[in-house]
This record gives sequence, structure tokens and C-alpha cells, in this order.
Amino acid sequence: MGFKITGVVNKVLNFVKDRIDYFFGRGKHSIFVPVMDGALKPNEFLDNVKVIHKEEDIDNLILNRATILFSAKSTLFSMASMKMPKKIKSFSSDITAMTLNSSGSKIAVALADEKVVILNVKTLREEFTFKEKCVTSMCFQKDTLIYTTGSQKFLATQWQHDLLSEGSSGTLSANQLDGSGTKVILTDLAWPTGLTFTEDSTFCISESWKHRITFHKLDNEFTLAKKLDKEISKLPAYPGKSFFNSKNQELLVCFFAPRNQLVEFILTEEEYKSRMMAEIDPSLWVSPTYRSGKHIREPLQQSGIKTMGYLKPWAPAFSYGLVVRFDKDLIPLASYHSRTNGNFHGTTSVVVDERQNILVTSRGDGKLGGWK
Repeated sequence: MGFKITGVVNKVLNFVKDRIDYFFGRGKHSIFVPVMDGALKPNEFLDNVKVIHKEEDIDNLILNRATILFSAKSTLFSMASMKMPKKIKSFSSDITAMTLNSSGSKIAVALADEKVVILNVKTLREEFTFKEKCVTSMCFQKDTLIYTTGSQKFLATQWQHDLLSEGSSGTLSANQLDGSGTKVILTDLAWPTGLTFTEDSTFCISESWKHRITFHKLDNEFTLAKKLDKEISKLPAYPGKSFFNSKNQELLVCFFAPRNQLVEFILTEEEYKSRMMAEIDPSLWVSPTYRSGKHIREPLQQSGIKTMGYLKPWAPAFSYGLVVRFDKDLIPLASYHSRTNGNFHGTTSVVVDERQNILVTSRGDGKLGGWK
């Protein structure tokens, strides 16, 4: 009986605290957005990088030794030694995530039509398939596929819907690709993506809607993951896919869109948010996007408007380009930006090749760029 009373009291106290935080705009009700400063100070680096290839909706960079693989909509591309990429396979729907096993013999491809396909890299023939909704990132551990799903309610392409619905139904799961089915390891994640292993059993996940990157340790049976006492939090943009450079023990993280104080405010306004989602085309929502400024009917972006024909590069925006390098202690070393008036927005994936070239995709502007 005592435990039941204690539980009721805690619920009441939590409710009262939540209402007080709501009134004062504190805690989860705060609309404060951390400033970009220090190692995250804005620059125009990404706008000046070498553009290697242009393709609409380019995404999902992965390495197969000296070969770079990437996707664009429903097509898989291969690129060797910075040469012209070639199309190697097309699928029934858009590709949402990809990964290779350690030997480079198998590639896993997640599709927007709720299917995951395992291919033989040499023959590109299907070896195994299974159904899964909203896959956002994947990694192989031995012969087991570890992957994240962003939402139980929305598709991978509907990430704006999940953000505005304050979604937190993402999962981390494992599938041994032998027909035994999927094992769910973690639940209640806020749009997880950027699944990256930094050691044999230690991995990090970008939780986009919580603006953080958390670290976990996976057990040998791929059934449990213990949260570690290290985290990158209070980020000024939404973290996405990442890459661990084992040569210098650095973690590179892509941020696919910036946080915006106007969006943070709208997340607290239930009636306005509900009507906007019900009555307005998603392309015109007040929400982050891979590329803004394409439509004359887009909402004004606070001070992100032209003054005397000039768009201020420091203005708040709904789209941005940002890649950040973190050292082994999770301290940011450097950041690479494409500001409001830039041309390399929607940075969704990053890799470091054998020659230590950094390659990044700009999904918003349809570019693959790179630098040493």
C-alpha cells in the first residue's frame, strides 16, 4: 500500500512541476536554443568545398575499402577513387539507410516501402529480406544487423511530422538475418539515427529531437544495451548520421537542420501546431527542412529575410549545413558550416576515406563534396 501511495504522490508532484515549468518556460518547455560559439562558430567552409558529384536527394555514404557507395532516391551508386559515380542498382522505393558488413561481402539497404534488403556486393543479388518500418540508420556487428527506426507512427520520409508530433517512439533493434525475427533492444527514442560503433560493442545514437548523442554498450547476445555515462547534449542543431574515424579516434557528426527558436515556440503551441499540420501542405510548414527558400509561399524566417536584396548569412533559418568533429573525449574540435545564404544545406551523411579525405552529402542541394 505504501508503494502505491508513494507512486501517486510522485505523479502528482511531477505534474505540478511540469505545470510550473510550462508557466515559466523551463525544462522541456524552454524554447531556448544554444548559440553556435567556440568550435561551433559559424563559417562558410562547406560552401567552398570541392563538389565531386551532383545528384538529387543524395545521401547514405558508406565505405567499401577504396570504393564509395551512396544513394540518391531509389538508386544505389558506386564511386571508385574519386572518379565519376555509376549507377549499380535501382529499388522499388527510396533508400533510407545503408551499411556494409566488415568483410565487404554484404550490403544492407533499407527502403521507404518498409522493407530491408540484404545484397551480395559482387553479384547484387538479394540474399535475404525482412519487413521493417521507418529504418533510419544501420550497422553490422558480425553477421547481425543492428538498426534504428525513427517512429512507430510515421515513415522515414515524414521526419517533420514526427518532430511536430513530439515523437518519441523510435527503437534500436537487432536481426540475425536467419529468419529468427527482430529483437528490440531500446525503445522510446526521439527519432534515433546516426547509429555508429566506436568500439566492438560500444556505439552512439543521435537522438535528433532531444538534440543529443548518447553512448551505449551492447551485450554479446545483442539483446541488451547499457547506457554509458557520457553524452553530447544541448546541441544547436538536429544531429543525424555520424562516422567514427578509427585512425585518429574522432567522431564526425552531420546535422541535417538547425534548431530555430520559432520552431521551438510552435512545439509548445498545440492548437496552432495541430491546425497547421491539418490544413497546410507540409512543404510550407514552419519546421526545419533540408533546403528552404525554394517557394515564395514559405513562412518568413524571423530575421532570415532579404534586406536591400541581401540575405544575412547569420540569420536564423529552417535549413543549414553543418558537420562537427569531436575528439575521443567528446570535445568539439572543428565545425564546417553552410550558413543561411549558403549552397550546401541538409548535410545528411559523412565518411572519411582511406586517404583521410572527408566526404559529405548535401541532400538539400543535391551535392557530394569533399576535402582533405
